[in-house]
Amino acid sequence: MLPDAAGVYILRDAAGRPLYIGKARSLRNRVRSHFQAGRSLEARAISLYSRVASVDYITTPSEVDALILESNLIKEHRPDYNIKLRDDKHFPYLKIDLSQDFPRVEVVRRMKKDGARYFGPYTRAGSLRETLRTLRRVFPYRTCTDHRMRTASRPCLDYQIRRCAGPCVGRVSPEDYRAMMEEMCLFLEGRQADLVSRLRERMERAAAELEFEKAAE
Repeated sequence: MLPDAAGVYILRDAAGRPLYIGKARSLRNRVRSHFQAGRSLEARAISLYSRVASVDYITTPSEVDALILESNLIKEHRPDYNIKLRDDKHFPYLKIDLSQDFPRVEVVRRMKKDGARYFGPYTRAGSLRETLRTLRRVFPYRTCTDHRMRTASRPCLDYQIRRCAGPCVGRVSPEDYRAMMEEMCLFLEGRQADLVSRLRERMERAAAELEFEKAAE
């Protein structure tokens, strides 16, 4: 029986190939809903379920982690039915242009060869918006326009509630802001081990600087 936990599930065929990859707040309930008796199904769904031979799953600490993992696994395996079970609209991507002093996170429908970093596609726009709200608690990036960024005379409400680092009024340097965004990129790539290592190095560096300041007093 699948656990009642957040995670990613993989529907596989008899050869072990991924047919469909999805994320869930509750793996047990979500996978059960796929095979619920009496459910009205489209032809493409019937085709998918007739080929499913096994179900694998990976639990995650939260639904946010599940969304990121789902996106990375879909990008890696490119299961046919992740596209066939949905219409042909363009799924959203996250765009981060690290060449800017204070990059924003943009939701776009197409990738361009413009040097920016792209993450996705994400199959559920609603879940993506919820994930971004959560990520801003950890990585307080700006959401204001470039014009607002250039002309602001005082911190915005997002800064007051700790959802923005305050680059518009000089509360964070371009270097520190870019470092934060690079760490967010590591998270979006699923490279939590690299992120933890980087945060540990920063903490050790800060501790060493504090000891140096104490010694100089």
